[in-house]
Amino acid sequence: MATPADLPVLRSTAHPWRRFALFLAIAQCLTLLLLGVMLLDKHRQLLTELTLSRIEVAAGDVQTALGMALQTGLRLEEMANLGFEVFALEGEISHSLTELAKIL
Repeated sequence: MATPADLPVLRSTAHPWRRFALFLAIAQCLTLLLLGVMLLDKHRQLLTELTLSRIEVAAGDVQTALGMALQTGLRLEEMANLGFEVFALEGEISHSLTELAKIL
């Protein structure tokens, strides 16, 4: 059985372990917070890359359409009639750019 003289000694040895447990809990919380921030940053980066990929695909479609028009012998005046198709692709690009602006 512990005597009253031994009690302060027992209490003083318990404090370092409590302090260590507190520091460990704080370190774990900070680590989880940092991982959450890193995850959000990666999510934003992936969304940006996805939007840029959609823009590249739409630009490739425009380039392919105009290249095919030149290969088939269309003149510039005739290509003007393709404007509505190019306009639709431009609308797709502008939609992707607005999505990118929302992300950033």
